Amino acid sequence: MQQLTTAQLLNTHILVGKPNILICDFEYYPDWEAVNSVFTHWLNQNEFMIKETIEGADRISWRLELNQQSFYFNYEELSESAWFETEDTESVIADNQTSGVIKAIMEKLSR
Repeated sequence: MQQLTTAQLLNTHILVGKPNILICDFEYYPDWEAVNSVFTHWLNQNEFMIKETIEGADRISWRLELNQQSFYFNYEELSESAWFETEDTESVIADNQTSGVIKAIMEKLSR
């Protein structure tokens, strides 16, 4: 299995004022048939706790947990887009910039 490598993490607060989304740009994206296994392996490798996988026609979402907070990792085939998304509005309101969960995800992936 080819290893998935994060090329860039983009906090959308900087671009469009969405503090609860973190866009992931990878060096390559797997074929649709391998997406579930490749991203599941990557999420496990980065020690995210997978609670649920939701498969659609051209999109897969994983409900994850980190620091006792739930959020989603999404992959869309048509646009080859991958992103973390949370509804963590309380910490966004507190610091007025970036979701606390998004900050924790960024720290985890930068190790």
